Amino acid sequence: LQGQSSELGTALLACMQGTTRAPAPVYFVDSNPALLQAVPKGSQLSKDLHFLGGYGIKHVCGLQVAFLSGRYDPKLYETPDVDFVGGAFTARAVGELQRIVAEEMPRNQGVDILLTCGWPACIEQQ
Repeated sequence: LQGQSSELGTALLACMQGTTRAPAPVYFVDSNPALLQAVPKGSQLSKDLHFLGGYGIKHVCGLQVAFLSGRYDPKLYETPDVDFVGGAFTARAVGELQRIVAEEMPRNQGVDILLTCGWPACIEQQ
């Protein structure tokens, strides 16, 4: 994963500027503080590029996708009264996502996919 971030950033920028198109619709979450602050509810960044937002549930291609942007930082997790501190989510964001799933999802439908930014520990070693 290291070394790929600048390559991915270049490809993302090219899609956002319209100089290239994604080969298929792309829906993503991110831990970039600027993106989380600019469009916390998500945004269609270009024709086929969709930032889902900070947290929530969206209907994507027939699936119910629950999502949580940001990264876990144990030093910031319990920060009160905010959803994100920089690129880190807080307990409030997690609690709000749990509330949305519990209250707004029809009982018989549920969530099909949970999309997060977190990577499994030691994934680079695989």
